[in-house]
Amino acid sequence: MDIDLIWKAVLIVIGETLLLRVAGRKSISQMTLVQVVIMIGIGSLLVQPIVGKNIFTTLLVGLALVLSLVFVEYSQLKFDWLERFITGRSKVIIKNGVIEEKNLKKLRFTVD
Repeated sequence: MDIDLIWKAVLIVIGETLLLRVAGRKSISQMTLVQVVIMIGIGSLLVQPIVGKNIFTTLLVGLALVLSLVFVEYSQLKFDWLERFITGRSKVIIKNGVIEEKNLKKLRFTVD
């Protein structure tokens, strides 16, 4: 068994756990579009050291992804127009106990 691969795996788990801790934890359904893209990028990065890429480069790129995520989220807090562009606005689907079917259609939801 190759000891080098085991240490890379341990280092990847520790490094990426720390990076994901900085990025915040949400379920996939609660993530914004930017968060989903970053998390997919981090997931694909995890295999790079296994296929022979430098582990420290992988962790550095992962850090850059997480920092860009934090920057975008901070920018959305400061600039309303950026939040509208990236995340969009919430839509009311039930108002005073009445289902707003027009908004359901916009969201592509059914009454069920």
